[in-house]
Amino acid sequence: MKDKSLIFILILLVILLSIISYVFFQYISMEKSNLVSYNGYLHVENAVIKNSRNETFQLKGISSHGIQWYSDIITYDSLKQLRDNFNVNVFRIAIYTEENGYIYNKDNIKNKTIEIINDCIALDIYVVIDWHILSDGDPNKYINESNEFFNEISKKYKYTPNIIYEICNEPNGDNVSWLESIKPYAERIISTIRKNSNSIIIVGTPTWSKNLKAIEDNIILEDNIMYAYHYYPSSNNFESAEFNLLKAIESNIPVFVTEWGVSDNDKNTEIYAETSKKWIKLLNDNNISWINWSFSYKEEIFSFLKPNTIVDNLNIEENLSQTGLLIKELLLN
Repeated sequence: MKDKSLIFILILLVILLSIISYVFFQYISMEKSNLVSYNGYLHVENAVIKNSRNETFQLKGISSHGIQWYSDIITYDSLKQLRDNFNVNVFRIAIYTEENGYIYNKDNIKNKTIEIINDCIALDIYVVIDWHILSDGDPNKYINESNEFFNEISKKYKYTPNIIYEICNEPNGDNVSWLESIKPYAERIISTIRKNSNSIIIVGTPTWSKNLKAIEDNIILEDNIMYAYHYYPSSNNFESAEFNLLKAIESNIPVFVTEWGVSDNDKNTEIYAETSKKWIKLLNDNNISWINWSFSYKEEIFSFLKPNTIVDNLNIEENLSQTGLLIKELLLN
């Protein structure tokens, strides 16, 4: 009897260990499935992002503010905290062209960009390289500088699956149309990048990347192209944003929300938490990738961190603003 009992106990232990091992490796696999080493090169198919295994994949992350101002908090350690504690699998580098940005500080901005890219690669997450036009409005204003920059970066990282290119953040202005300004610019820069890389390229849309309708009948006939859509909620604009997004999905237009904030970007005095939650549910339900604005400690409502954040040995959890707490919830849930 004792022998039988011992055998029974051993069998139970083997079964228990097998279950524990299975759960452990499933957990490791789930953690890993969020990262570049599992997903590899991304591509666009049927208007959604798919990984190298042809599985539908969603990117969720946060954008820097202008790296000419707030790059001091973007370190290997802070990016690791975003990955490990906030489930971030993509980081966006906002390379402002004007506003004392790249055009005026090429070497410094480029070196910082490369440093952040290399940290993201080391941390196994994706990185969006954002040519952040804003006050310049028309992307053609600095098309030569853009072409030179993207040629250099795409050559440097031609064998790196982490890289995603956003070639014009928010085209804007009365005379900046899709057909006459944005599309010709995009086609030139896409052609340059494609000599080196087939990674996803995101193109900004008219009116601060809010007008998807303008591109419906004139999309760019290239593989792995997506279109930026930006959203800043107010008390009454969710339905129009939802309509624009669902109409684009219906038209099979690949959309990437490369920037959204928790408040109206004109007033930015109130966090629209419930609207933000509805917005993220809409994106998640439709497998649309999204990036929140912004990872900074600027004294404004969009900042992930408190204005008085101590930069040295930054502990993100201890310095979250009210916006940061909300974005944490949306990233983890």
